[in-house]
Amino acid sequence: MINIPRDEIKSILVINLGGMGDLFFSLPALRSLRRLYPQSKISLCTLLRSQEAADNLRCIVDEIFPYQNIFTFYFLRKRRFDMLINLRSMTSHWTALKMSLLFFFVCAKYRVGRDTQERGFFLNIKLPEADTAIMHDLDYNLNLMRLLGADTTDRNIELKIQDKDNFYIDEFLRRNYIQEKDKLIGINPTATWQTKRWPIENFFKVIDELSKRIDCKIIVTGTREDIPLVNKLNKLSKVKPVMAAGKTSLGQLIALINRCSLFITNDGGSMHIASILKKPFIAIFGPTDPIRFGTYENYREAVILDKTVDCSPCFKKKCRSLKCLKSILPEEVIDIALRLLNGNFRESRK
Repeated sequence: MINIPRDEIKSILVINLGGMGDLFFSLPALRSLRRLYPQSKISLCTLLRSQEAADNLRCIVDEIFPYQNIFTFYFLRKRRFDMLINLRSMTSHWTALKMSLLFFFVCAKYRVGRDTQERGFFLNIKLPEADTAIMHDLDYNLNLMRLLGADTTDRNIELKIQDKDNFYIDEFLRRNYIQEKDKLIGINPTATWQTKRWPIENFFKVIDELSKRIDCKIIVTGTREDIPLVNKLNKLSKVKPVMAAGKTSLGQLIALINRCSLFITNDGGSMHIASILKKPFIAIFGPTDPIRFGTYENYREAVILDKTVDCSPCFKKKCRSLKCLKSILPEEVIDIALRLLNGNFRESRK
């Protein structure tokens, strides 16, 4: 534990340049930081595309800044923060270099972060961690807060569903002839990284086979940017699923996933929503580490399909072979999905 005089810390900048799941999994750490420094002003810097997820943290932090370009550095520097905290692992030297530049420009007396594989040369308060994870990302962040002297016993994450979002989803499903009694299967074939996307042909095989073998309704999620990919899935599939891509806000997506009897997804923010809601789900992992980024609380109906190959986890955003994803077969997903839907599933890890 590092002893820092609390009266020295009047302003803190927390940096989390990750996606939706990364922000959700930083929530317990931010709560513990708030309890440690109740009188300090805590700001959060995150990616512009993650702003909607960051809004869920406004009850803890005082202000949120979108990271857009190098001019963001100069703006933040003028705020004269006493402490900078990076809540992300640094999976490459390039990632560490970019973060070091941000820390250099913004400048603070206390520079706190996770020293992944000794890449945190610019930090003066470090939490050692290896590239190979031994715990979930949420716990790494809590351990970093523990290093500062915070109480980290509370690791709960809760997503509150607003009445207005439930009402929107009720109306959306009704317009698409989906009733409350129907078994609803959610499909998320999208991901921010190309290397996280299970081949779209596999998803359409899953959709068609499940439609033949069980009485269910299928709905496909995604963002507005994902519509071309989702439309491709719609053209391939003999059974036309309901398309929700680009038609939901984050709050509405949470309400929709909460209505699903089963959610089948690539590794990404939607998977984390299903995990936090403790819904039955199947997550297909490729280049990332399921120990670090999988479900933060294991339960029987949470199934992560991950095939270890000689190069995994590689964390690459571009790959020609995609052999980790291609080694996961549609038949495996179909079999697990049927057992989850029929209620006779026993925990499985591939």
